[in-house]
Amino acid sequence: MEKIEQTLDSREVAEMVGKRHDHLMRDIKKYIDEMAAPPILGRELKAKLHTPISLQNLHTKM
Repeated sequence: MEKIEQTLDSREVAEMVGKRHDHLMRDIKKYIDEMAAPPILGRELKAKLHTPISLQNLHTKM
C-alpha cells in the first residue's frame, strides 16, 4: 500500500489559525527559542540570585 504524505505550507497554517503570516513565523521562532531555553524555574531562580536584596526585604522578594 502506498503512503501519501500530506503537508501544509506555513501560509496555509496562518490562514487556518487566523494570523498574518509574518506574525505566525515570529511566534514559531519565539516558541523554538523558549523550548531550547532552560526551564522557567531555573531562569527565575537565576534572576533572583543575581538581584541584590537586603535581609530586611528577603521575605517579600522571594
